[in-house]
Amino acid sequence: MDANKLIELLESKGWKKIAQNSEYMNFNFDVVGERWFTLTKWRVLVKFLDNLDEKNIQEVSRMFSTISDKSKSWIWGKCFLLCIIANSMDSSVIEGLKRDSFGLFGVFRIKGGGGNIFLADLGNKKVYGEVPKLPYDVHKYSTDLKEVLENLLF
Repeated sequence: MDANKLIELLESKGWKKIAQNSEYMNFNFDVVGERWFTLTKWRVLVKFLDNLDEKNIQEVSRMFSTISDKSKSWIWGKCFLLCIIANSMDSSVIEGLKRDSFGLFGVFRIKGGGGNIFLADLGNKKVYGEVPKLPYDVHKYSTDLKEVLENLLF
Protein backbone atom coordinates (compact mmCIF):
# COMPACT_ATOMS: atom_id res chain seq x y z
CA MET A 1 0.00 0.00 0.00
CA ASP A 2 1.29 3.41 -0.97
CA ALA A 3 0.75 5.60 2.11
CA ASN A 4 1.96 8.69 0.24
CA LYS A 5 -0.75 8.32 -2.40
CA LEU A 6 -3.35 7.89 0.36
CA ILE A 7 -2.10 11.03 2.12
CA GLU A 8 -2.18 12.99 -1.13
CA LEU A 9 -5.80 11.93 -1.75
CA LEU A 10 -6.83 12.74 1.83
CA GLU A 11 -5.26 16.20 1.56
CA SER A 12 -7.18 16.79 -1.68
CA LYS A 13 -10.39 16.22 0.32
CA GLY A 14 -9.45 18.74 3.00
CA TRP A 15 -7.81 16.57 5.67
CA LYS A 16 -4.99 18.34 7.48
CA LYS A 17 -2.23 17.58 9.98
CA ILE A 18 -1.80 14.14 8.44
CA ALA A 19 0.79 12.04 10.22
CA GLN A 20 2.15 8.57 9.58
CA ASN A 21 2.70 6.01 12.33
CA SER A 22 0.68 7.94 14.86
CA GLU A 23 -1.25 7.08 17.99
CA TYR A 24 -4.82 8.02 18.82
CA MET A 25 -6.57 6.99 22.04
CA ASN A 26 -3.83 4.44 22.78
CA PHE A 27 -4.13 2.70 19.41
CA ASN A 28 -1.45 2.81 16.71
CA PHE A 29 -2.42 3.83 13.19
CA ASP A 30 -0.49 4.01 9.95
CA VAL A 31 -2.10 7.32 8.95
CA VAL A 32 -4.02 9.87 11.05
CA GLY A 33 -5.52 13.12 9.79
CA GLU A 34 -7.86 15.72 11.19
CA ARG A 35 -10.23 18.46 10.17
CA TRP A 36 -13.04 20.53 11.62
CA PHE A 37 -16.74 20.75 10.84
CA THR A 38 -18.05 23.85 12.60
CA LEU A 39 -17.01 23.16 16.22
CA THR A 40 -16.56 19.40 15.87
CA LYS A 41 -13.12 17.89 15.38
CA TRP A 42 -13.01 14.95 13.00
CA ARG A 43 -10.23 12.40 12.60
CA VAL A 44 -9.51 9.84 9.93
CA LEU A 45 -7.72 6.78 11.34
CA VAL A 46 -6.15 4.36 8.86
CA LYS A 47 -4.66 0.97 9.64
CA PHE A 48 -2.98 -1.31 7.09
CA LEU A 49 -3.31 -5.07 7.52
CA ASP A 50 -2.04 -7.94 5.48
CA ASN A 51 -5.24 -9.92 6.00
CA LEU A 52 -8.55 -9.12 7.71
CA ASP A 53 -9.92 -12.40 9.03
CA GLU A 54 -11.78 -13.83 12.00
CA LYS A 55 -8.60 -13.74 14.03
CA ASN A 56 -8.05 -9.97 13.86
CA ILE A 57 -11.60 -8.71 13.22
CA GLN A 58 -12.27 -8.91 16.96
CA GLU A 59 -9.36 -6.53 17.59
CA VAL A 60 -10.70 -4.13 14.95
CA SER A 61 -14.18 -4.28 16.55
CA ARG A 62 -12.72 -3.68 20.01
CA MET A 63 -10.69 -0.75 18.69
CA PHE A 64 -13.74 0.83 17.04
CA SER A 65 -15.90 0.37 20.16
CA THR A 66 -13.26 1.80 22.47
CA ILE A 67 -12.64 4.86 20.31
CA SER A 68 -16.38 5.35 19.83
CA ASP A 69 -17.08 5.20 23.57
CA LYS A 70 -14.26 7.63 24.36
CA SER A 71 -15.38 9.99 21.58
CA LYS A 72 -18.89 10.52 22.88
CA SER A 73 -19.63 13.34 25.27
CA TRP A 74 -22.61 15.06 26.88
CA ILE A 75 -20.99 18.39 26.02
CA TRP A 76 -19.16 18.13 22.69
CA GLY A 77 -18.17 14.83 21.17
CA LYS A 78 -15.41 13.99 18.74
CA CYS A 79 -16.07 12.23 15.45
CA PHE A 80 -13.92 9.83 13.47
CA LEU A 81 -13.68 7.60 10.43
CA LEU A 82 -11.89 4.30 10.97
CA CYS A 83 -10.46 2.79 7.82
CA ILE A 84 -8.91 -0.66 7.54
CA ILE A 85 -6.99 -1.31 4.33
CA ALA A 86 -6.05 -4.95 3.83
CA ASN A 87 -4.38 -6.93 1.08
CA SER A 88 -7.08 -9.57 1.50
CA MET A 89 -10.31 -9.98 3.48
CA ASP A 90 -12.39 -12.88 4.60
CA SER A 91 -15.84 -11.88 3.32
CA SER A 92 -17.55 -13.62 6.24
CA VAL A 93 -16.19 -11.07 8.74
CA ILE A 94 -17.24 -7.93 6.88
CA GLU A 95 -20.87 -8.04 7.99
CA GLY A 96 -19.85 -8.08 11.65
CA LEU A 97 -18.60 -4.48 11.68
CA LYS A 98 -21.17 -1.79 12.33
CA ARG A 99 -20.84 1.98 12.44
CA ASP A 100 -22.32 4.19 15.13
CA SER A 101 -25.92 5.25 14.84
CA PHE A 102 -26.26 8.99 14.44
CA GLY A 103 -29.96 9.13 15.32
CA LEU A 104 -32.88 10.41 13.28
CA PHE A 105 -31.48 13.24 11.15
CA GLY A 106 -28.51 13.29 13.50
CA VAL A 107 -30.66 15.18 16.01
CA PHE A 108 -31.94 12.67 18.52
CA ARG A 109 -28.58 11.50 19.80
CA ILE A 110 -28.22 11.40 23.54
CA LYS A 111 -24.47 11.99 23.37
CA GLY A 112 -22.54 13.70 20.60
CA GLY A 113 -19.64 12.11 18.73
CA GLY A 114 -18.92 8.68 17.33
CA GLY A 115 -17.64 7.14 14.18
CA ASN A 116 -18.03 5.34 10.92
CA ILE A 117 -15.98 2.47 9.55
CA PHE A 118 -14.73 1.59 6.08
CA LEU A 119 -12.86 -1.45 4.81
CA ALA A 120 -10.79 -1.52 1.63
CA ASP A 121 -9.95 -4.92 0.16
CA LEU A 122 -6.95 -4.38 -2.12
CA GLY A 123 -7.01 -7.94 -3.49
CA ASN A 124 -10.63 -7.85 -4.64
CA LYS A 125 -10.67 -4.09 -5.28
CA LYS A 126 -13.73 -3.48 -3.11
CA VAL A 127 -14.67 -0.84 -0.56
CA TYR A 128 -17.11 -1.68 2.22
CA GLY A 129 -18.87 0.84 4.43
CA GLU A 130 -22.11 2.76 4.70
CA VAL A 131 -22.56 6.40 3.82
CA PRO A 132 -25.48 7.74 5.87
CA LYS A 133 -27.64 10.47 4.36
CA LEU A 134 -27.67 12.50 7.57
CA PRO A 135 -26.20 14.21 9.50
CA TYR A 136 -24.47 16.31 6.87
CA ASP A 137 -20.92 16.07 8.22
CA VAL A 138 -21.04 12.28 8.56
CA HIS A 139 -22.42 12.02 5.02
CA LYS A 140 -19.84 14.42 3.56
CA TYR A 141 -16.75 12.93 5.20
CA SER A 142 -17.89 9.34 4.66
CA THR A 143 -18.52 10.08 0.97
CA ASP A 144 -15.11 11.72 0.66
CA LEU A 145 -13.32 8.79 2.32
CA LYS A 146 -15.13 6.26 0.15
CA GLU A 147 -14.03 8.21 -2.96
CA VAL A 148 -10.43 8.30 -1.69
CA LEU A 149 -10.44 4.54 -1.18
CA GLU A 150 -11.99 3.89 -4.59
CA ASN A 151 -9.32 6.09 -6.19
CA LEU A 152 -6.64 4.08 -4.41
CA LEU A 153 -8.01 0.82 -5.76
CA PHE A 154 -8.35 1.87 -9.38
